[in-house]
Amino acid sequence: MTAARARTTVELLRFAPQSHRTCSVFHALAQAAQKAGIDLTVTDTYRGHASWLVLWGPGAPDRVQPMRRQLTVGGHVICVDLAYWSRDRKVRLSIDAPHPQAWVLRHEWPATRFDEDRPTVANTWDPGGPVLVAGIGDKATVQYGDAVRCWELEMIRVAQTRGFTVRYRPKTRGTVPDGLRHAGTGPIETILRGVSRVITWHSNVAVDAIRMGVPVI
Repeated sequence: MTAARARTTVELLRFAPQSHRTCSVFHALAQAAQKAGIDLTVTDTYRGHASWLVLWGPGAPDRVQPMRRQLTVGGHVICVDLAYWSRDRKVRLSIDAPHPQAWVLRHEWPATRFDEDRPTVANTWDPGGPVLVAGIGDKATVQYGDAVRCWELEMIRVAQTRGFTVRYRPKTRGTVPDGLRHAGTGPIETILRGVSRVITWHSNVAVDAIRMGVPVI
């Protein structure tokens, strides 16, 4: 007698408000799950009864605890977020972590893989230009406590001590430390033009800086 194959269970966790892109991606995933015979439940509050948890934007503060709880009980998490480049039309996926570092940094991939999805690159570096600090805001406090803010302030102090002008780019709804100038809200390529280096705990601005020829700390 052959044992019945266990059905894959998935909890698709939504957070309000949801962008149009998030809704579109989740709708497509739900349709694909139905066709594949996957037992999918859509929730607005984490339940933790499924073997897989799917959510958008793993860096947001209210995603941290559901992810931790899912992993603690032996489940898995699929994280969906904007891609590192071409963010206006692409998304990225990672499993059991906010970023796919286990795959990106620890494996060798053929160069053709990069060539097929090549980002826009340039050289806008100015060695004597200002330092751009890309803050990661309140979500970092939830994940790391006060360590990020203390580190940012120390790096700002060091840069200013060495004679650099420092500009600060906060996350959306974030605040700029006292005494610093806001870097602006335009396209990131414009903000990075003429910058000498970028300082960030971790931010997609680091990826943008590298492709624009700007060193990153």
